[in-house]
Amino acid sequence: MTLILVAIVSLFLFSSSFPAIASSPGAIPVYTAKIFKMTFEDSLILQGSVESANIARVSPRIPGPIEQIFVKEGERVYAGKTKLFVIDPLKLQTNVEIRKQDLAIAGFSLKEKSARQKQAEADLEKSKVDLARVSQLWEKDSASQDTYEKAQLKYKVSEATFEHILTIIELEKEQLKKAEMALKLAEKDLEDSTIYAPLTGVVSNKLQEPGEIAAPGKPIIIIKDTDDTEIIAYAPAEHYYRIIAGQTKAIATGYAGISYDAIVTYKSPEILPALRTFEIRCKLKDLNATMVPGGLAEVRLILDSSEGLAINANAIVRRGGKLNIFKAENGKALMIPVETALTNNSYIQISSDRLKEGDEIVIQGQSMLNDGQAIKVLQGGSH
Repeated sequence: MTLILVAIVSLFLFSSSFPAIASSPGAIPVYTAKIFKMTFEDSLILQGSVESANIARVSPRIPGPIEQIFVKEGERVYAGKTKLFVIDPLKLQTNVEIRKQDLAIAGFSLKEKSARQKQAEADLEKSKVDLARVSQLWEKDSASQDTYEKAQLKYKVSEATFEHILTIIELEKEQLKKAEMALKLAEKDLEDSTIYAPLTGVVSNKLQEPGEIAAPGKPIIIIKDTDDTEIIAYAPAEHYYRIIAGQTKAIATGYAGISYDAIVTYKSPEILPALRTFEIRCKLKDLNATMVPGGLAEVRLILDSSEGLAINANAIVRRGGKLNIFKAENGKALMIPVETALTNNSYIQISSDRLKEGDEIVIQGQSMLNDGQAIKVLQGGSH
């Protein structure tokens, strides 16, 4: 009897040290969180490769053997300043000298014809005077018919000779122009034999060696601008019309784990039928980004973005074929239908004209609730 009494007293004292869980009969304990606003994004994650945005495949302007290559792979070059290679300059220099001689000969020939023009002009003037004098004598019967005819013939021959000389001089002038053009072309070929870097960057490949025969269109040096990079990736065909060059934003992350803002600058005009993908290119907005050509990068394309009310996705319950949440208000749980949209990690975007930012929403214990049921909030206020 004494042991039973002690046990009853002990049980009473033990139970009286804990408060009641519910504040009223039938109240269900729940956890809540506040509705807040956040930006939701519909994104697509792709794996891409980093490439130089500017690449120069440098070939010679004229054919011939490579005389010398002045740069090495990995060497930095500067646009318009760094000499890359030279093509057979001796032959071209000799051609320039020959064209200079041709020009000099054409000039002397024109001078010689000009001197002959003066002589022909003097002969024409003399024959003209002689014809006039003989004509006067012939009219007075002081000169014979034969003398008159000879004077006429001499004048005509002098006139034809003068016209012939003028034609020859015009021809010599054209020959002189031709020689001048040939010299300019020879000098241009000599100038083109030495090639300078067309852009600032790094020599990534040397495709030929001195002594080999070079040809226009056949690259000798490849230069990549490592300071200006882009990311090339391939997106699934179903997203083709959602990605817009010049508008779609992206987040790019490289080996260093650093993320950079980027934008899609190119979208292929066609979808590859074999893989049902299409090429896109993203340009980084930060020119100092630590992206190395040839490396891999993760690209997250922002296909859609909007700001709205956010709650933990666990707060959503399905009742009667509809999505609902329970709003904690005045010690009761009010069931409110909602529409959902985008997600962001564990949060989901909701909309309802009965909800606003700051409302308390049940995030644990909601599966046991009915509309208007009494609740006891154990924890609330956070997201």
